[in-house]
Amino acid sequence: MAITKSVQEVVKKVVKSSEVAKKTVKKAAKKKPKPYPVPPNHGNYIYIYNNLLNNRVLYSLSRTLDNKDSLKQLTFVGKKSVPAALRKDVWAPMATVTFKESLMGTNTFRMLREFRRRHETAYAPELLQKPKKERMRILMDQKANSVADLAESIRMEVERIHKVGNPRPLEKGQKAKKYPPIKLPIPQEGDVVVKWSNIYDAQYAKDWPGVVVHGHLERSGRHTAPAEEKKVEEEKVKTVEEIKEAKKGIVDEVMASRAKSAKETTNIVL
Repeated sequence: MAITKSVQEVVKKVVKSSEVAKKTVKKAAKKKPKPYPVPPNHGNYIYIYNNLLNNRVLYSLSRTLDNKDSLKQLTFVGKKSVPAALRKDVWAPMATVTFKESLMGTNTFRMLREFRRRHETAYAPELLQKPKKERMRILMDQKANSVADLAESIRMEVERIHKVGNPRPLEKGQKAKKYPPIKLPIPQEGDVVVKWSNIYDAQYAKDWPGVVVHGHLERSGRHTAPAEEKKVEEEKVKTVEEIKEAKKGIVDEVMASRAKSAKETTNIVL
């Protein structure tokens, strides 16, 4: 009899706990998730950092390297290849890529990270025959690969934009997609600007798409990339001020010419 009661009590507890779990699940399902806060100019800039000791590369959508996100990018390729924390004193800005369209920038950023992961995990079998330290050094040296990946990623994104902008006609019986890809304006020369700390690093890529323009990266600090969005805003303000000064100069000239003509007219009348 005692065994039966204990079994019944256990069953009641299990049923009660399952009912509580169902209620909590329903409450959690009713709660709407908060939208992810997207910072301004998200995707318009890609900051590429290079490790001064082993030539490893990190990609970032912000000027400063985030410790958590950066460590996720580093693949384990040997002992002590992934540090416990990021040492920012050994990472220096290598290049800054500016995009006119933010979606083009985020797609390029995604492809860059996928290419780099492939370089570190899918390599030639001959590399396994080399000593561990040498193999780790080769896999970590991704500077040349990252430059070539950048040129290829931009080229692939430009081709995708052209394809989306000029889609093929639907075949007989083929239905249109429910969620078609977002159309972007066709990139023109100068829509992508790559600024280099060392301009000769651009030579690691065989060729660059026609939309890319290269420049020199001016840095005030050693370990942090310059704020490109601030430069753009300063240039806009400077342009507006120049326009205002030009308009003011034109108005002054017009007023001076009117005053001169009025004086000449007065002299004639007298």
